[in-house]
Amino acid sequence: MEKQKARKGISSFPRNFWTVIVMEFFERGSYYGVMSILSVYLVLDISQGGLGFSKESVGVIKSVITPLLYLLPILSGALADQFGYKKTLIFS
Repeated sequence: MEKQKARKGISSFPRNFWTVIVMEFFERGSYYGVMSILSVYLVLDISQGGLGFSKESVGVIKSVITPLLYLLPILSGALADQFGYKKTLIFS
């Protein structure tokens, strides 16, 4: 009886819901995948296929990127609310 209720509850979500959940799953996976190897890529010497940054520079870069990833959507959302999403997309 409980399993039937659970199945009915899960299947009651619309298809768009599941599309968003799957997209968010892949987006988070790609974000954490890239962020986990970004430091190695930035620190490796150019002859080894990296960019040759110092460890201190990589620390600064990653310390700036992370807050921006959380702040920029808030700021761009406020701009889109004020000017409309079409004008904001054209400007960007």
